Amino acid sequence: MQLKRSLRILAIAPTGFYADYGCHVRIRGQMAALAERGHCVRILTYPSGRDVDGLAMIRPPLWPRGKTMPVGSSRRKLLLDVLLGALLPAAALRFPGGRPDVIHAYLHEGALLGTLLGRALRVPVVFDYQGSLTEEMLDHRFLRLNSPLVPVLRALERWIDRQPQAILASSVQATRQLVKGSAVLPSRVSTLSDSVDPAIFRSRTEQPAAELAALRTRLRLPADRPVVVYLGLLAPYQGTELLLHALKLLAAHDRPPYCLIMGFPDVDHYRNLAASLGVTQNVTFTGAVPYEDAPLYLALGDAAVAPKV
Repeated sequence: MQLKRSLRILAIAPTGFYADYGCHVRIRGQMAALAERGHCVRILTYPSGRDVDGLAMIRPPLWPRGKTMPVGSSRRKLLLDVLLGALLPAAALRFPGGRPDVIHAYLHEGALLGTLLGRALRVPVVFDYQGSLTEEMLDHRFLRLNSPLVPVLRALERWIDRQPQAILASSVQATRQLVKGSAVLPSRVSTLSDSVDPAIFRSRTEQPAAELAALRTRLRLPADRPVVVYLGLLAPYQGTELLLHALKLLAAHDRPPYCLIMGFPDVDHYRNLAASLGVTQNVTFTGAVPYEDAPLYLALGDAAVAPKV
């Protein structure tokens, strides 16, 4: 459906946007696509993170701009969420021509803030749902399963899930979780799977051959073995340990695959694990890869894996 006018869109992203991982890539892709279509986009986010050309950021003042934000849950993020909440009225006034037409909220913290602002302004809220907040806290060991806060947070999470006028779920599984676990009306949920811009993430044959060869040489990738690539966060719940154990099982083959593991945090920990498993000769860890370079790095792979558990 073609809109007759551009929309004023306030995105609430309670994270250190932009960094090269996870939900940040989804936020960037969605907001950039909306801005390219002529919509007026403002992103309310934490002080940390890189600015992105073409996207206007609203960040809390009086906070060290360059201070990095840890991946996952932290007490510091709770304080920053309060600061974002205090900025909501000012953020709503940062649009030429009036209040926002729609609030696009990321993560449960953003959906809660968006619900409060949406009710005050009588503006619809779209919630971009990427998984359970409580499960994330458990995955990152911010909470223990036997904590008395777990049932409280799960109840709050289910309440938040039911407030937005529309929800974009990042997978079919997430859609089922919302409908069955949080009793969200199916008519309110649409599945919008994670994807990439094919104009940016092109196949190997469409990449500059000289740049690809130079990168392969710099990374010292073997020419006679298949290369398996992984790009994402390094963490137990992402299956990083499983991937390294799989490499150990495959090491006995005549042509064992070589794995290019791209991402962060805890790179040194996983390098040490690879050494203890005896697969150092079968893997390269690059650390963080900038979004702009990711297409070239991924094109090095003969296969890609996503071992998330």
